[in-house]
Amino acid sequence: MQDYDLKVPFGVDSAGCEVRPECAQPRRGYTCPDCRTALVLRQGTKKRTHFAHKAAQSVDSCNFLNESEEHYRAKIRLAQVLTEGAEAHLLRRCEACNEVAPQPLPRDAGVATTEFVLPSGHRADVAFMSPDDSLRAIFEVLHLHAVDDDKAKAIAATPWAELRAEDILTGNQWTLVRDHLKPWTCRRCREIARRSVHLPLLVPGRKFVECPLPEREAASVIDDCPFCPHFAETDGRSIVCLGGKLE
Repeated sequence: MQDYDLKVPFGVDSAGCEVRPECAQPRRGYTCPDCRTALVLRQGTKKRTHFAHKAAQSVDSCNFLNESEEHYRAKIRLAQVLTEGAEAHLLRRCEACNEVAPQPLPRDAGVATTEFVLPSGHRADVAFMSPDDSLRAIFEVLHLHAVDDDKAKAIAATPWAELRAEDILTGNQWTLVRDHLKPWTCRRCREIARRSVHLPLLVPGRKFVECPLPEREAASVIDDCPFCPHFAETDGRSIVCLGGKLE
C-alpha cells in the first residue's frame, strides 16, 4: 500500500481528499494527514516527486513521519469504528468452553482518539474514552513493531489489546495478538448457564436420564440426548438440558 521510501506518501487537499505526490498540482495547497500542517510538493530530476513538511515548521509532533501507511490507516479506521459504534468483533477465547468466539466491540456512547498521551509518557495508538473523558480501553495496532514489555507494563492498569493492522483494514473480526482484558464468556456459555438444568442419571452406571419432553419419560444419554435440540453438554454424571434450542 505504501511507498516505503516516501516519508509522507500522500497529502490532503482543501476538499479533504487524499492525493499522492505524483498526482498533486504544484500551486494547490496540501496538508499532512496527521499533524495538519502545510506540505511542500517537491519535484525534480534527481529525486522522485514527493511531499515534505516545510523546513520552517516543527514536525516533532507529527507521527506520520515515523509510521507506515498501513499503521496510520488502521488506527484511524479503528478509532472511527469505536466512535461510530459500527459492528465489529474481537475473536477471543471463552474462559468457560475454551473455544474462540466473536466478542462484539462496545457500541454505546464513547469517543476514540489516536495517539493519546498517557501519564507514563507513552502514546496509545487508539484510546477509547467514556463520555466523562475517563479512559475505558487502549488498542494498539501491530504492523511492523509489537508492543514492548516496557509499554505493556505502563498500560497494565487499563484494559488493552493489540490487533493486527491488516485485520483492521480488511474486515470486522479481529484476532487478538496480545491483550490484558478481563476474562470473557461467550454467548453460548452464558445461555447455557442461564437456561440449563442438570438431569442426573436415573440409575448410577446406566446411561438414562429423566426427560423433560412430554412424549418420553426417560432418555438415553447415548442414543437420544446428543441428537435432541434441548441438549447442551454432559459432565459424565448428568446431562445439561436447556429446555430449548440454542441459536
